[in-house]
Amino acid sequence: MTEPVVVAVSEARTAHDAVTLGVTMARLLDAPLVLAAVAVTPPAPAATVVPGWSPAITDAADHVDRLHGELDRLAATLPADVRPGVRVLAAPTAVAGLWEACDLEHAGLLVLGESHLGPVLRTLRGDVALGAVRHGGCAVLVARPAGDGLAVGPPKTIGVAWDRSPEAAEALAVATDLAVRAGALLRILYVAPMIGAGDHELAVVTAAAAERVPAQEVLMAGDPGQRLIEAGDDLDLLVAGSRRTGPLSRVALGSVGAALTHHARCPVLVVPRGARVPAAA
Repeated sequence: MTEPVVVAVSEARTAHDAVTLGVTMARLLDAPLVLAAVAVTPPAPAATVVPGWSPAITDAADHVDRLHGELDRLAATLPADVRPGVRVLAAPTAVAGLWEACDLEHAGLLVLGESHLGPVLRTLRGDVALGAVRHGGCAVLVARPAGDGLAVGPPKTIGVAWDRSPEAAEALAVATDLAVRAGALLRILYVAPMIGAGDHELAVVTAAAAERVPAQEVLMAGDPGQRLIEAGDDLDLLVAGSRRTGPLSRVALGSVGAALTHHARCPVLVVPRGARVPAAA
């Protein structure tokens, strides 16, 4: 059994997609499942005094209790072979609360629903997916809506973004372990800076992976973010590495990380360097 899989549950419709994917990953990893929610309790602004009127007081404890009840009811609807725990925390931001929940559970994986916030709302409220990737202590998996035609169940084809970096090496190790567990095909994706660059290294790492799982090398050219997004059309899961305190390690660091977490056409598993990850098969 591996470290727990924590699923972030919110009131958004994408929470269902995250829970479904979380159940799949918990089964695949033989890991405990934990449903987590955050009662966001930002500091209260100074009250404006209006004669004859008293402002309502938001009770964080009541909010936590309400969320706990909702998660208990959700847990009761999940398959019999999955007995999830429940963790509800009060925190000033969703990112801070989820980070704390993962630390308390010693999670190996945090599963999030796809963000539907526009650019302005992301700026105002913060981007939970990228925030968790940059600051969290475990791997982060971003789900995609089931209505997008994605397969339900263990992944059959797993892709990994590879670029000769230490972060890519860690991502490749995780992707290979998952492919072993799932009996999946592994595709090693390399977006070369120029034609012919890295061909030999790609062949070497593909041959090494092929000793454990069916593996294919995929050499591409062009914009890394766009090409990896397009590659997701033929994948059930895309794995990518990231620095612990920054976005993905490519030339266009921030743009590639944001592109994958928000626009990839399959679930994306981001593996921060040095963070806890799903245990090896």
